Amino acid sequence: MWLRHGNKGKGVGLFLLLISALLLAGCGGGGGSASPTPTPTPVLPPSITSVSPSSVTAGGPAFTLTVNGANFVPGSVVQWNGSARPTTIVSTAQLQVSITSADIAVGAANTVTVVNPTGQGGAPTAFSITVNNPVPVVASLNPAALAAGASAFTLTVTGSNFVPTSIIQFNGVARPTTFVSSLTLQAAIPAADIANVGLANVAVFNPAPAGGPSNNLTFTAAFPPPTIKLLTPGSAVFGGADFTITVSGANFVSSSVVKFNGSPRATTFVSSTELQATITAADISNVGVANITVGNVVTNALSAAANAGIDPTTSAPFMFLTGATGGTGFAQAIINQASQDITYDPTQQLIYASVPGTAATNPNTISVLSLANAAITSSQAVGANPDILAISGDGQFLYAGIDGAATIQRFTLPGPTKDISIPLGADPFFWAIFCGRYSGGAGGRAHSRNCVVAARRDRCV
Repeated sequence: MWLRHGNKGKGVGLFLLLISALLLAGCGGGGGSASPTPTPTPVLPPSITSVSPSSVTAGGPAFTLTVNGANFVPGSVVQWNGSARPTTIVSTAQLQVSITSADIAVGAANTVTVVNPTGQGGAPTAFSITVNNPVPVVASLNPAALAAGASAFTLTVTGSNFVPTSIIQFNGVARPTTFVSSLTLQAAIPAADIANVGLANVAVFNPAPAGGPSNNLTFTAAFPPPTIKLLTPGSAVFGGADFTITVSGANFVSSSVVKFNGSPRATTFVSSTELQATITAADISNVGVANITVGNVVTNALSAAANAGIDPTTSAPFMFLTGATGGTGFAQAIINQASQDITYDPTQQLIYASVPGTAATNPNTISVLSLANAAITSSQAVGANPDILAISGDGQFLYAGIDGAATIQRFTLPGPTKDISIPLGADPFFWAIFCGRYSGGAGGRAHSRNCVVAARRDRCV
């Protein structure tokens, strides 16, 4: 650019300003592009590579689970099936967590995850740990036997390694089961399971994972014991000839045998409710009471039921009377003995009689009448005018009110032998007090061997 002389100073100033602007634009890269923003380092989600132990047994104690992996940070929490558990941070690659016994009470496939605090990792990954059910062991059954035909009942199974999902199997069929503890289960057994005589296998099954069946124990549905309900005839006059007796009852089998005082007699099986047997002239040659029983012959493994408190072979005794006199369909034995009261002891088959002081024979005694020979076999002197009698519920004691002494006398049986004496005292108006009646109901039996309740009976003199 050319400038005129007259404007020379102004042109130089413009030239210098232009150069300065160019220099400023070139300094510091003012004419280039801006520097890029640095990319942040990504935060990786926690991951699990292994756990230790990798499997446990159901029903075990609490334990510490070690979780190995990567990207663990302060605040990382281990979850068991989605629920947080107390967690210890060992390093960025290892955590430890407390697992309770409740967490492993039942066999199952469980999920373990690690969750980092918000903003410190993405979605967690899951890892599986298996809680295996143990193999159950059965040790005993209660009851171990019942008579076939009994009603429904609760079976208690004891053993080990039971879990809340354990099932009792009766002959291979699952029955409704209640978990009591790792050592005890109970099951509802329907009457149909023991309707027939036989042996049943009882086992416990633990479901998967792992688990399986236990050993078997045997439950016995035993022959029900025979029962006598009626004898026809129920008595005979001594000195008669052989005759046929009909025994009516229940649970008779083809091998049943009628026994007279324990000795078998020729028996005919009519049905499960009726037998017939020959009673010989020798059986009724003496006056007295005999015991008729029925025995079932059991020769197989079911006889072992006797060890469980069941006797499948013998009925309870039923009394048969041979009388001194009688008529059509009956016999009788007459004993001439005055008495104030009598009571029967079925255990010993004895009758106890309190004999007053006015009696011609055995006065002021407790006399013992044996049904076996229909005669008084002994007499115990007890004081003036014995009266009301009662036998304790366990059959060990006889109580007698002794009116002449205003006492209750206790005797040990089957003696009877004198034991303790209980004074009743006296009333200032009516004088002596007497025993009116014992608590115990029919049969003159007191409720307890250690307690007797008596009503006072006043008598004016």
